[in-house]
Amino acid sequence: MLNKQRVEALTDAILAIIMTIMILEVHMPEGYEWSDLSKVFIPLVAFVISFFSLVNLWLGHHEIFKRTGDITYGVFWINMILLFWVSTLPVATAWVAEYPTRPLPQAVFCVIGIGWACLLSLLSWQVDLSKNEDHSKFPWNEIWHRNYIWLIGLVLSLFLPYIALILGIITVLRVAIVASLPRRN
Repeated sequence: MLNKQRVEALTDAILAIIMTIMILEVHMPEGYEWSDLSKVFIPLVAFVISFFSLVNLWLGHHEIFKRTGDITYGVFWINMILLFWVSTLPVATAWVAEYPTRPLPQAVFCVIGIGWACLLSLLSWQVDLSKNEDHSKFPWNEIWHRNYIWLIGLVLSLFLPYIALILGIITVLRVAIVASLPRRN
């Protein structure tokens, strides 16, 4: 068993570094007129979406880790794979910011969202298994619930410009609204 606080501290540090790296891709406008802002608008939007997606991830991660004491090696490794996967977000964010109308950068951005939603569901499931709770059923419904917008986006990204960024905004707002609703016990 691993110490929960150390794993949480490592996770917090890695997420903070990822958030910091992403802002480095947003460059200062080359002038001082409103029209100069248009050149950095899409990269700024991509950064905001990715930043608040990471905030939502951190909140979800925090909720999952509140349910456990010590961390099993299974929980640790799924957490580390999740962090590895999420560490690709700055590259995908920069790529979709540079080429927001191109299918491949948009598709990669959507795949990152799909992967991390799946890994977050697996992490939650593994935490429940580590507590010997009767949650042995694989969380297919949760994975679908977390991913259907990104799966639609993946398909639409082949045909519609800006769809990854638009669905990123929808996903961030959806998670933020759901998280702010009162919980039923």
